[in-house]
Amino acid sequence: MSVSLNYNTDNGSVWHDVIMNNISNNDYETIIPGFMPGTKITYFFTAYESSDTNCHGKSEIYSYTIYKKQNDVLFIYNSSDFTTTTAKKLYIGNPAGSYIVDPIPNDVWLSYDTAETAEVMSLYNWVIQVDGSYPNADLSVAAKTYLEGASPTSPRAYFLSSQDYGCLLTGTCKDTNFTAGDFQYDYLGINTLGLQNFTSDSGVKVEISPVVSDPLSDWVADYNSANLVSYWYDPTYLLGFTGHIDAITTTPSAQTIFATGDYTVGIRNEGPNWKASFITFDYAGCNFRSDTSLTPENDPKYAWGIEIGNQALEFLQWAGYDPTDVESITENSPEEFKLLQNYPNPFNPTTNIGFRIANLPDGKSGFGLVTLKVFDVLGREVATLVNEEKLAGEYEVEFDGSNLPDGKAGLSSGIYFYMLRTGNYSSVKKMILLK
Repeated sequence: MSVSLNYNTDNGSVWHDVIMNNISNNDYETIIPGFMPGTKITYFFTAYESSDTNCHGKSEIYSYTIYKKQNDVLFIYNSSDFTTTTAKKLYIGNPAGSYIVDPIPNDVWLSYDTAETAEVMSLYNWVIQVDGSYPNADLSVAAKTYLEGASPTSPRAYFLSSQDYGCLLTGTCKDTNFTAGDFQYDYLGINTLGLQNFTSDSGVKVEISPVVSDPLSDWVADYNSANLVSYWYDPTYLLGFTGHIDAITTTPSAQTIFATGDYTVGIRNEGPNWKASFITFDYAGCNFRSDTSLTPENDPKYAWGIEIGNQALEFLQWAGYDPTDVESITENSPEEFKLLQNYPNPFNPTTNIGFRIANLPDGKSGFGLVTLKVFDVLGREVATLVNEEKLAGEYEVEFDGSNLPDGKAGLSSGIYFYMLRTGNYSSVKKMILLK
């Protein structure tokens, strides 16, 4: 039997036929030329009997795209909790609309082979890694290789948000000591990781205390002081998974940025040409509360943390990132294009959503197609409220959570998001259905 690889590039009309080498039994391999980053390779396999030229088998058609850097910041999503799109909306920003404020233009990489991850990381000066409820893979070797490559002409910065990092490293969730030479000691600034999982009960809220005037956590301290609230880790309510926070004993060079009681739960560290930070909680799972004896819906000062501040951006700015380009994916000309907060909020079962569409820069009226959609906390579309061209002006639509289109069941109590999109403008806001 002979096997051929058939491929083309960028959906071209020319197919290349390459004979594959039989390396053992039914295993075949071949090498195709290297291509520029961003090139799409489409391919399939064909099999022939050695005695004739008639095709005896053809595989499905597959494709892949050679990785290409497009932005200055790399976002590594090392979890299976959410889709990539939802993760970007939660943790760093997505051009199609974000839950987190001040979204950051970014490229995304999912955790796979460590060597490949290290190679991709080397293209960037700033890397944000989020591990969600539990990390898919241990990327410590890749991160160490990345930071070891920092230089005066190519400084590097690495931020890790991982609530169960210690359990991943040991497999047993036992307290772990690190020494000089270890990535965790040299770069993250961890002497001991433990007490591990000092909170691990579903639904338990843990107060997270910032350090006043610290460059990474003072935004929390300022908001607490201005609004007479405190900052809490509550991932069960916000993200649907149980919190497992680890305590940290720092190395002499590391600084505490967040604490829970006597436990350090967030640190930062730096050296020649590099900066790093590690927090043992998921920053999208935090909220501001004035009274935790009340439900979030009844707390008059309740606020989701990522709607107030962007922890990834705080790290990036400390590490020298210029957020000037942030405006390119946030609200364009907010005085002109505007998505308004729904009212009433919380609501049951109806609420009103307003938005404004302005004239085009050339003075023409309207901005083309306008969509207004509702999503649940997992990023699944619940309803489309507007999907048509609109002239410039102010609009308001009613959303009825008990009367959904296409015969869908009414919504249950919880947090939902609505997103307005028109042209290059997009905006997302949160609303609460309380029955």
